[in-house]
Amino acid sequence: MLSDKFKQAHSLRQIRKRQDQQHSKLPAQIKRTKHRSALRELLLYRFQLRRKREREIKMNEKNYVLASSSPRRIEMMRDHGLEPTIIPADIEENLPAIGGMNETVMFLALKKAKAVEALILSGDKIITPGSVIIAADTVVYKDRIMGKPSNFQDAYKMLTALRGTWHYVATGVALVCAGENNARVFTDVTKVYFKNYSDEDLLEYLKTDEAYDKAGGYAIQGYFSKYVEKIEGCYDTVVGFPWDRIQEEISKL
Repeated sequence: MLSDKFKQAHSLRQIRKRQDQQHSKLPAQIKRTKHRSALRELLLYRFQLRRKREREIKMNEKNYVLASSSPRRIEMMRDHGLEPTIIPADIEENLPAIGGMNETVMFLALKKAKAVEALILSGDKIITPGSVIIAADTVVYKDRIMGKPSNFQDAYKMLTALRGTWHYVATGVALVCAGENNARVFTDVTKVYFKNYSDEDLLEYLKTDEAYDKAGGYAIQGYFSKYVEKIEGCYDTVVGFPWDRIQEEISKL
């Protein structure tokens, strides 16, 4: 056994030696190209880091109103050193009759932000003028737009359609400066792939209350996370609050 381990170690050393020899034979121009590429990546990273810090500084100069009582959204803002005023938007979240998933979430997010702005301008809520109202809305798309399930049957139907396949999660965000003609509305989309869970798994999950106030009937950070096999895009978009994009858009206000 020791002999085998010795042979293996010797073989690895020989491979590394050949790799070093091959690298030493590379033309000087290729070596310089690799060095320049690494340098460009380092400079790009430093530039992006500086931009991120500048955005954070600019964000801390503003006051914020969150048009949601979502514990996760509140937590995310506090994690970034921001303490928003919480004014949940009191609107009907019915999906519009026309439009795709992007148009739907932007429409609903802006509707929430404008409802909160109206409360502020009416004097019902005392808020610093120019405060940034942040409102968000999320839907799931798989052959049709899925909002929050209205009952057990609706949740079961949604999650049956999503298992063992890809679906899209779109979050729309509206940023409105209260009392000013200044707003930005955007959407961010992520693809999610679910494992092929059984009917028994699904029925067990639907005994919880988690399904009934979440788009598509699930929260990626909750109980159902164990059925998420992979995602393509931003995790925070699926949570319903794409923070990096929000930060970027606020810097443009």
